[in-house]
Amino acid sequence: MSHFKNVQNFDQVIAVCTGLGGNYNPGKQNLQIESLVALMNNAQGALDAIKVAKTNYEFATNHREVAFKDLGKLAGRIISELKSSGVLVQTVEDARYIQRKLVGFRISRDPVPPTPDSSTEAVPKKPMARGLDFGTQTQQFGKLLQTLRTEPLYKPTIADLKMEALEAKLNDLMAKNATVVRAAVELKNARQHRNNLLYTQSGSARETLRAVKQQVKAAFGSRSEAFKSLTAVKFIIPANL
Repeated sequence: MSHFKNVQNFDQVIAVCTGLGGNYNPGKQNLQIESLVALMNNAQGALDAIKVAKTNYEFATNHREVAFKDLGKLAGRIISELKSSGVLVQTVEDARYIQRKLVGFRISRDPVPPTPDSSTEAVPKKPMARGLDFGTQTQQFGKLLQTLRTEPLYKPTIADLKMEALEAKLNDLMAKNATVVRAAVELKNARQHRNNLLYTQSGSARETLRAVKQQVKAAFGSRSEAFKSLTAVKFIIPANL
């Protein structure tokens, strides 16, 4: 059962209690109609807040994905620019090493040499870096830029390969990562607030519903139509809570 369905069912309980008129008159304030309506409105507000938070999170992740999409190609172009600049071969290799890590290729710079008479020894495998997360990609791109900052011969004329453009790119990647992190926290907090309000905290909708059923049972009896109507109302904690 979904959270939305639970809120709908809680609204149904309010309708049953309201239909009883003055005969439904619990002593506890949190079981009175006004309190039930307020709790239902808060629950609906919590569900709406999750919709907003989820939309913001998807918006942030989509824009981050676009920003990172061609990062590997950009790194490859930087390597080509380095090669054409007349820098040391070692500098190019350093940059290529970072590029491999950035795009998730094999990152071992030197092959593991065979050892004579070592047929029984396990040959070490080259380390791999596949499926890099966005934070790691940002870190590796920053390392690549650090190599460029210390290389005086790196003076491209292509606009998006110039250092100011690359620095702006790095700042944009960092900003988009930070935006996603904030959006994720907001979504998590919104879900936690919903869970507390509906299920877990003292005075939750689920706990209140149980108390309302007992109140109606006490006032009208277990065979009354009012109590039967309420027992048919389900309020179940979803498995993916």
